[in-house]
Amino acid sequence: MNGSSTNGHSATGIKPASTYFGHDREEVTRILIQALSDLGYKGAAGALSQESGYDLESPTVAAFRNAVLQGEWAEAEELLFGGSTEEGGVSIHGNGLILRDGVDKNFMRFWIRQQKFLELLEQKDMGRAINVLRSELTPLDQDTPKLHFLSSLLMCTPDDLKTKANWDGAAGESRKQLLSQLSSKFHVDATGKLMNKLPRFSEPVTCCVWAPDGQSFVIGSLGNTKNLCQWSLNGDLVYDWGREHRIRDIAMTPDGNKLVAIEHMTHIYVYNFVTRELEYELDLKVQLCSISISQNSRHLLVHCCTGETRMLDVETGETVRSFISGDKGGEFIIRSSFGGANESFVVSGSEEGNVIIYHRENGAVVEKLEGHKKGCCNAISWNPTNPAMFASAGDDDGRVKTLQEDP
Repeated sequence: MNGSSTNGHSATGIKPASTYFGHDREEVTRILIQALSDLGYKGAAGALSQESGYDLESPTVAAFRNAVLQGEWAEAEELLFGGSTEEGGVSIHGNGLILRDGVDKNFMRFWIRQQKFLELLEQKDMGRAINVLRSELTPLDQDTPKLHFLSSLLMCTPDDLKTKANWDGAAGESRKQLLSQLSSKFHVDATGKLMNKLPRFSEPVTCCVWAPDGQSFVIGSLGNTKNLCQWSLNGDLVYDWGREHRIRDIAMTPDGNKLVAIEHMTHIYVYNFVTRELEYELDLKVQLCSISISQNSRHLLVHCCTGETRMLDVETGETVRSFISGDKGGEFIIRSSFGGANESFVVSGSEEGNVIIYHRENGAVVEKLEGHKKGCCNAISWNPTNPAMFASAGDDDGRVKTLQEDP
């Protein structure tokens, strides 16, 4: 799984004790691997991982494993599949763990809810057990004979339950067995390898954009040197614009002719990417957050820290239209983008956590959706092949949600 286990067998073939001074041996080992990795001892972390059989887990995988072992079933389902709600005729789905292709998610839900049902029976909580059977297991439409069997367990004593269900209870190995079943469905393909690492910059690197040919990229940083420069795939510096402005965001026109940069204050800089000459500089008199460019390379979206989004003509720098929703601005970096069929809409996040959709031609607010209840909605990205779907990223516990208009 994403952070897998070979049951803690060492390379010597001798299975060590399951505890270490009263603590779970696997947990202690994973903490050591994480600590070694964080300290920069990658080789030592790798050696310990190989010998112990425990891989370093991502925070999400670790949280999921802990939720299953602690019997936090709602949290386990949310971490595994992501949240799902209906708001204003729009389906909103949170991000979950990456699963193998073809995995039946309802089958996995059935496993989790079956464990929940059995534990409630063990606790003699008949009311909640019946509710789980009727409201959570039956609607999944999985394995009708198994549902009938589970129903037959309602009248069992805890001891009879364990015997009849061949189940050793919440305090036994059942949760670990469930975790093992679920873990086999996680996506385990390698994500790739590190090709190159650029020299360390003196200040934070804030943005990066690929050149249209895919053979180089441009980065922007808040430093006083190398704050706007182009790099090759080999990690070689191709060009340094040598400007003194501190870059907050950059964007490239899809036709590859223009590179647009904004500083951390109020100025926009538009460069000819072919000749690398500065074509014009523009002061919008308001602090700027982010920029994006339309697919036809004609229009530039600039999100301002006041909460306003402006659409500019890339060639002239003239403001074509302003988009104002009434949501307040602030210090958060919020990203707006074009989207929908023929990029007919402009979509933006807000500090209140809302997703705001504007009509591109008249600037009117088409819809305001409650996307992220507990934090700022930082960025929106429209699906390039499905004009009815976009994704939003927020500060509510690091959630990413996909939103799709109902047919």
